Amino acid sequence: MANPLVSITPQLIPQFMTSAGAPASGYLLQVWIAGTTTNQATYTDSTGATANTNPIVLNSNGNPQTGALVTCGIWLTQGLFYKFQLQTPTGTPVWTLDNVPATGPFQFYAGASTGSANAYAVANPQITSYATPFEVTFIANFANTGAATLNVNGLGTKNIYKNTLSGPAALTGTEIQTNQVVTVIYDGTEFQIVSAWPGLAYPTTHQQVFTTSGTFGPVSTTLPGTLYKFTVVGGGGGGAGANATGGSGGGGGAGATAVFFGSSLGTTSTVAVTIGAGGTAAAGSSGGNGGNSTIVFGATTVTGGGGAGATVSGSAVASAAGAGGTATNGTINISGGYASPGQPYLSTMIASGGTGGASTMGSGGSGGTASAGGGAANPYGSGGGGGGTAAGTNQTGGTGAIGIVIAEWTL
Repeated sequence: MANPLVSITPQLIPQFMTSAGAPASGYLLQVWIAGTTTNQATYTDSTGATANTNPIVLNSNGNPQTGALVTCGIWLTQGLFYKFQLQTPTGTPVWTLDNVPATGPFQFYAGASTGSANAYAVANPQITSYATPFEVTFIANFANTGAATLNVNGLGTKNIYKNTLSGPAALTGTEIQTNQVVTVIYDGTEFQIVSAWPGLAYPTTHQQVFTTSGTFGPVSTTLPGTLYKFTVVGGGGGGAGANATGGSGGGGGAGATAVFFGSSLGTTSTVAVTIGAGGTAAAGSSGGNGGNSTIVFGATTVTGGGGAGATVSGSAVASAAGAGGTATNGTINISGGYASPGQPYLSTMIASGGTGGASTMGSGGSGGTASAGGGAANPYGSGGGGGGTAAGTNQTGGTGAIGIVIAEWTL
């Protein structure tokens, strides 16, 4: 047989002493509301039926006593805070102790419930009144089919509420199952379930990534206020190619990023998703513009604009860099990163191409060197690098990266 769980006994009858170590005979124990000098009741026993005198007059042994001179305890009301002051028989303060909490069992086990038809009833002899906070655990004897109530020790019927994303709400059915262990807290008006219940859904985050155009949804949900986040990144611009008679190519601009937060998307609604293409690139030619990435959320079109392609130079002057794209209708709108221009061609000098613009997904393509083509953009939405040049050679710029849309939601 296992040993029982045990605890130390409390001080059953307190004894107060004088500063000389003698029993505080005839001394007074004044009891107030914490932080004040307003009297607050204590009680002679656990029933809370008979209040102590205030102040409490101590007997010859320094123990509290009733008005009938019977030794008694000092019982406090759960949930309240107290201020105690020991005084001499003439009322001179000896010591004061403030903000003393009433300790005691705030959590009770009531065993199996009784009742029916969505009206639960439980019993525990320690519970004599409703107080805040007050927690009780019981085993349900039936499953609820709608709004339900709880009556503890015949103290009165109180509604049982559940927690929802919109706040406490009445039960609707199936939240409590037969033989389920149910824990509730009385909040001063009703009981709120704090234990897990079958209808309780814990939101988790989901993600869907689009690198090609498509459709998001529908998302089946029973939770109100589901939040959606879309990250919309436009395609990167292509880098310019180097011209045989001109300077090196500039880098392509990066696509913009729109971050959009939305809610209340219906369970049958969908979101159209368009992915912007990366800008093209060719030998000795300007880079192509990146395509726009978009989502259509209800009546709102959110756009991550594509980055501009770099323009090839037809002379010794370097090619200009492509500008970053522009975002619209996002909750947060982030412009695409600008690329760097190419270098002018001077005699036999090798001119390096410009670097592609960086998107929120990463850096752009590298510029070409030693008559090499520009680097293709790698992260989504970044711009391609410009082609490098030496005398008499056309070089290709790097292609821009495609856009991307990332959908995230809680369910």
